[in-house]
Amino acid sequence: MMDANKKRFAEILRKSGFRVTKARLGVLNILHAQKHPVGIEVLASALPKVNQTTLYRIMHDFTKKGIVHECDLGHGHADYEIADRPHHHHAICESCGKIEEIYGCNNTCDMRENLLASSKEFAELKTQNTSVYGTCRACAS
Repeated sequence: MMDANKKRFAEILRKSGFRVTKARLGVLNILHAQKHPVGIEVLASALPKVNQTTLYRIMHDFTKKGIVHECDLGHGHADYEIADRPHHHHAICESCGKIEEIYGCNNTCDMRENLLASSKEFAELKTQNTSVYGTCRACAS
């Protein structure tokens, strides 16, 4: 892990009230290196000394604190990505499963304000997670 990332991740952990551990730093480093959200199985294979129960706890805690985003990409399990990326959505090919991150909306497609105005029970909506499904160009050919 690069020293600059290790320092940045350690600071994120401390500010969020977590102890800095090898497992937590490892999770953040792996998520930072990924191009797309990944599931627990990817984290477990990259961190074989950390048991899956610990990984699930870390991901739950990180999601709760906003360090990572939990994504539903239609795989039947949660996928995760580091939350410091710019606002984007995921386009998923229904044929081959290819995932593309789409950054074109500049957060103007944020539905939280509209949903909050319609809500009778919520005072705050923190995150929005939108995936769209279709066919990639390779599968369409």
